[in-house]
Amino acid sequence: MNLNFTKMVGCGNDFVVIENFDKKFGYNPKLVQKICQQKFGIGADGLLALENSQIPKADFKMRYFNADGYEVDFCGNGARSIFNFAFKNNISNSNGFFEASDGLHFAEIIGESVKLKMKPVLQNEIFQINLFEKLNGFSLNTGVPHFVSWHENLSEANFIKTLGSQIRFDENFQPNGTNANFVEILDGNKIFVRTFERGVEDETLSCGTGVVASAIASKISGKTNRNSIQVKTLGGNLAVEFSDDLQDIFLTGNADFVFEGKIDLI
Repeated sequence: MNLNFTKMVGCGNDFVVIENFDKKFGYNPKLVQKICQQKFGIGADGLLALENSQIPKADFKMRYFNADGYEVDFCGNGARSIFNFAFKNNISNSNGFFEASDGLHFAEIIGESVKLKMKPVLQNEIFQINLFEKLNGFSLNTGVPHFVSWHENLSEANFIKTLGSQIRFDENFQPNGTNANFVEILDGNKIFVRTFERGVEDETLSCGTGVVASAIASKISGKTNRNSIQVKTLGGNLAVEFSDDLQDIFLTGNADFVFEGKIDLI
C-alpha cells in the first residue's frame, strides 16, 4: 500500500498528515509506529489523519495518534497543523470548524499563524498535587491530561526526561498516565515551558495542550498576572489567551509545511 503524506511542524512538534476520507488506512499501531519512527520511517511525534465528519458544522474530523501508535483525544499543535493543511488543500476556508475526539473546535488562519479555540477547562477538575513529597504542581485537562510544576534555570535542566517519566507513570495519574510540564516564569505574562509527552515517551520541542495547561496553571497559582501569556518553548513561541471562567481558550502559533511524499507500507 502506498500512502501519500505531508510532513508538517507546529512550533517544533512534527507530524505526518494524511487524508483518510476513504478509510483505507487502518491505523494499526505497529504501522503508525513505523511511520513515526525517526530512523527507519518518516519520523514524527505523531500521525494526523483527516476523515469525514458526521457533524454538519465541521469541515472534517481530526484523528491523532502518538508515535507509540495509539490514539489520544487531542493535540494542540497537531490541530493547528491539520487545519492549515485543510485550508491549503481547499478542505476548509480560512476559518471554520472541525471535529476532534474531545469535541468541536474553531480555528482561523491569521497571517502565518493558526489560532485555535481549545476545549473549555472545568475549574472543578483542576487539582493541586504534591508528588514525591517535594514537587508541588497542578493537574488539569486541556484536551489531554497534564501536570504542571515550576522551576528555575530551566534551559539548563537535565532532569526533564527522568523526572518527566516518573510523573507520567505516577500512581496519581493512572491508569492512563499524564504529560509533564516544567515551567519557568520569565515575567508577569511570559513563561518558558518544557514538556515530557506521554505516548512519545520523551521531551518534545513543544506541546500545544501542555503550553495551554502551563499558562492557565501559572495564572491560577498567582505566578503570572494576565490572561494573555506569551510562551517560549524549545521549538519556538506560542501565545495563549483565556477568559477568567476558562470557557474561551485560544492557542496561536505557526504551523508549517516541510515536505510531501509517498511511503510504501509493507
